[in-house]
Amino acid sequence: MAKLPIQVDVILFYRDKDVIKYLLLKRTEERGGFWQPVTGGVEEGENLLYAARREVMEETGFIKVKKMYDVKYKFSFKNGDKEITEYVFAFEVDTMDVNFSKREHSEIKWLSFEEALKYLKWDTNKKALKKINDYLLNNLKKE
Repeated sequence: MAKLPIQVDVILFYRDKDVIKYLLLKRTEERGGFWQPVTGGVEEGENLLYAARREVMEETGFIKVKKMYDVKYKFSFKNGDKEITEYVFAFEVDTMDVNFSKREHSEIKWLSFEEALKYLKWDTNKKALKKINDYLLNNLKKE
């Protein structure tokens, strides 16, 4: 299937009472060696949520998630001469055990919001994490 100029950015988080930890994955050196959340392309015929779930399964091994949040946030960036739009989701998981893809990533970390911001390379990923963190802080207490 052809990949579209659309991607998903899925921020996985684990909640233990009032503590939220975010999952970051480090790309292998061949793929840039930087830290980011789960990301990936949307294939022709996929809707955004399906693509997000597929990428999470492929990159982390999570088949089921506790809850999915669509915060209605997206950003765009240039990749060569192509403009890519990335849609942001947050998925809550009920374990910190990750079976990550060693083909794409060399290591993982569960981090607080402040720690995660320091690891992220791209400003777009930092803004997405801030948007998710603000959303969760405002909405988790209401659940």
